[in-house]
Amino acid sequence: MEAAAVALNCNVKIIAILTSHDRRSETLTCLRSFFSQSAKDFVELEAVLVDDGSSDGTVEAVRDLKQPVAIVMSADDLFWARAMALAEERALRVDPDYLLWLNDDVVLDPDALERLRSLAIESGNASVVVGALRDPEIGEVTYSGLDRHRLHPLRFDRVEPAEDPLTVDTFNGNVVLVPRAVSAKVGRIDGEFAHGIADFDYGARVVKAGLVNLLAPGTVGTCSRDSAFAPWLDRSLPLRERASLLFGRKGVPPRSRARYLRRHGGPFWPIFWLMPYVNFLFSLAPRYRKRDAQRH
Repeated sequence: MEAAAVALNCNVKIIAILTSHDRRSETLTCLRSFFSQSAKDFVELEAVLVDDGSSDGTVEAVRDLKQPVAIVMSADDLFWARAMALAEERALRVDPDYLLWLNDDVVLDPDALERLRSLAIESGNASVVVGALRDPEIGEVTYSGLDRHRLHPLRFDRVEPAEDPLTVDTFNGNVVLVPRAVSAKVGRIDGEFAHGIADFDYGARVVKAGLVNLLAPGTVGTCSRDSAFAPWLDRSLPLRERASLLFGRKGVPPRSRARYLRRHGGPFWPIFWLMPYVNFLFSLAPRYRKRDAQRH
């Protein structure tokens, strides 16, 4: 009780930032799990939700929750990076003690915030604290901290959480607690990325700033994993569709890839930049050979 009273007197504020697009049920479940945290007795919880043009009643349903959620509405196809940057900008206006990055398909465990904040405090609030997530059905880790795979600046190995905190190179941005001091030193989420990579970029910038990304022990909630398969390599699809998938926002958009690699790819970044596009061209070769054989 005494510790809780001290924390309450400190007026600690955590603001969750998240985005949504036509995932009404998932967004509501996520927000309920956030506002039902056991830490709410001694921490003030708020949220900023950027809704990117939902047409399924997400905004109205969130308002009906009667929770302190600031809703920013957009119809500009912001996608994840730009929407999260906008949510962050809105949240930072009130100078919270912590920002919590939160994907709207995450369901937090009741003690998730307590565990994440305790680890942040142990680090002197000088570390980003990453929460790993598990599949809601089979329990396997789906999102977590990441370590760079050998020399490639955009290939990562998922780190399995352990009994003790682990230092990681970067992270999936599904559940990430960012103390005020870290945000001030590292800067903001880069909304110039087309969709993804902004979380990888932020984690890499944390390390460059001389700070640490800490992966919390265990998992802090559930989240199903999106397919990691590169559909543009699927030869059963029409060529135009495959090219659209490759160069689209959720594929490997060239400008975003170059933006990341210029910062974190070293002197040979142009080679790494070219790789997925060269692989795509090679994937076409069998089709062309088959066409030539049919013509003869």
